[in-house]
Amino acid sequence: MRSLTLNIFVSYWIAAALVIITFNVVGPPMHRPEFSLALDTLLRTAGSAYADTYEAGGCPQASALLIRARSRVYLIRPDGHVLCGSSDAPAIPELATSTVNSGKMARKFYLERERFAMAVQSRSGAPYVFIMEEPYAQRGLIFGVLTPSYTTIAISGVYTLLLATFLTRPIRRLRLATQQIAKGKLETRVEWGRTPKSGMLFRQDEINGLLYDFNHMADRLQTLVSAQHLLLRDVSHELRSPLTRLRVALELARENSRDGMQVHLDRIERESVHLNTLVSELLSLSFMESVKAVPHPMVFSLSDMLTRLVQDATFEAQSKDRSLSSVILPQCYIRGDETLLRRAVENVLRNAIYYSQKTGEIRLLLTTERREEGNVALIEVLDDGPGIPENQLESIFLPFYRVDQSRSLYTGGFGIGLSIAARALHLHSGSITAKNRPEGGLSVTICLPLTTDSHDELHTVSSQR
Repeated sequence: MRSLTLNIFVSYWIAAALVIITFNVVGPPMHRPEFSLALDTLLRTAGSAYADTYEAGGCPQASALLIRARSRVYLIRPDGHVLCGSSDAPAIPELATSTVNSGKMARKFYLERERFAMAVQSRSGAPYVFIMEEPYAQRGLIFGVLTPSYTTIAISGVYTLLLATFLTRPIRRLRLATQQIAKGKLETRVEWGRTPKSGMLFRQDEINGLLYDFNHMADRLQTLVSAQHLLLRDVSHELRSPLTRLRVALELARENSRDGMQVHLDRIERESVHLNTLVSELLSLSFMESVKAVPHPMVFSLSDMLTRLVQDATFEAQSKDRSLSSVILPQCYIRGDETLLRRAVENVLRNAIYYSQKTGEIRLLLTTERREEGNVALIEVLDDGPGIPENQLESIFLPFYRVDQSRSLYTGGFGIGLSIAARALHLHSGSITAKNRPEGGLSVTICLPLTTDSHDELHTVSSQR
């Protein structure tokens, strides 16, 4: 079972059931000696009186003396012959014979009744065996003896359930908080936790200490990550100015360069271009991580945006000796930032173009799907490249992650494009996933919620632009 609460609760009840079964199967229930002595005296007295009445007036008069509702009595000779009571009752003669041979009270337990047998004598001295069958005798005895046990099991069972729930509830909340932090929601905290300064609400136990330490760790982690993002943004911003001056100085150097310097200047220009590209992507990533929602969402045609994007990307694919085809479903409208989403899909397309085989084909498909939460648009980008190891499919959307760590920035990029795409889709309540294709290559699927707004709003927004 996956639930710790059920594990604790069911384990307890299995143990309790084994105790009850063992207690009832091993032998007759234990009882106090004084109870057996009182029962022995009662049967001897009642049996003698029953025998005297039988000798005086027969079975009907004897039965009227002691019979009670739902009770049966038998009077038997020592040889097993039934004098009073049903002669068809099973095991009655055997029980009588056993009582005569042992000279003690005999008891026989059945599923719903119990029989007590006692050898008695009438006033005339005639020997008999008196048997009383009580439907509630065994049940009453068992419950009388076991009532404390049943009560203990029931109370402890309820307490175990409450205890298991009490112990696992904070653990479940801790797990949910951990999942949220793993998704990047660093502001998540465990609500159940209490600090030592919260007075009586604070429980001095290991679980609450764990929750308090978790919240403290989350606070520290959020502070460090925020400081890192701030540092990254500031450094990237500050690099813009010297890079611009470097490009100007490079152009001046080209004008006054001597023979043999052109190669070195070209090298400097390539490095400055790569550095400028990295700074631009870092600033974009910093912006995407700093915003919590799309600043100015508008309704636009996803179909038209992808059509224009495919037209632009086709030239890039052809320059690398690849082909790009598309199947785009018309009339798909979404609400969001068209620039951000275009860049997200463009990053995925460029990644597919780069890693596809020579003369390979990249495909872009736009379809829709009906789900419980509403209609969604599915953008699928297929390539025929080498694919990605299964254990790294989720990691490729992390910043600066490269499948091949030995790649340089000239062969593998900066590892930022897909993370920017993932963040842009998250801001639009969408998602992005990747999986290896059975025939080879990678399939990246983008999911976006379709808008329910009318097309009139689209035209209004377009006219405002």
